[in-house]
Amino acid sequence: MPPRCNIHIMGKHKKSNKLPHPKRNHSSSKRRGMCLGEEGGYKERTKSLNILKYGSYKSYLQGKEWCSIRKWVVSLYGGRCSFCTHDYNEIHHAKYDVDTLVGNTLHHLHPVCHDCHQYGEFDFYGNKHSPEVATQHMIARCKARFGDEWWEKTAASREEKHTEWLRRNKM
Repeated sequence: MPPRCNIHIMGKHKKSNKLPHPKRNHSSSKRRGMCLGEEGGYKERTKSLNILKYGSYKSYLQGKEWCSIRKWVVSLYGGRCSFCTHDYNEIHHAKYDVDTLVGNTLHHLHPVCHDCHQYGEFDFYGNKHSPEVATQHMIARCKARFGDEWWEKTAASREEKHTEWLRRNKM
């Protein structure tokens, strides 16, 4: 009989009656909060924050620069989640490059509702995805809900708004 797996979901440990995922090596299962894409976006975030002289991501989020960028992102999207049209309450960084963190580009910033953000950021076991993978998950879910045409239409609208924002802010 195949072994049963222990699951860590949002910090809670429970026994599952489900069989282990066939592609996952459960002998070295990751704990809640560990990043599956550690070599990806979070190392980039640390490097970018060091270049910008921020001691931590928390200090960046509490700064005036982020407050201003956040307002622009919300105004571009009309206060709605980029992936489901509910009211937003968080901003998802799809990338942590310096240009994104200082607001030179808003392409990689998405207002999101808590549900979409959690769906994208964490797998079934509670492991954190890289920013790029999280964004791909949220886009795939959006397309499954609303269709490819809706996503392409909203992506084109975001591109127009972003171009307008760049034009106004480069003067």
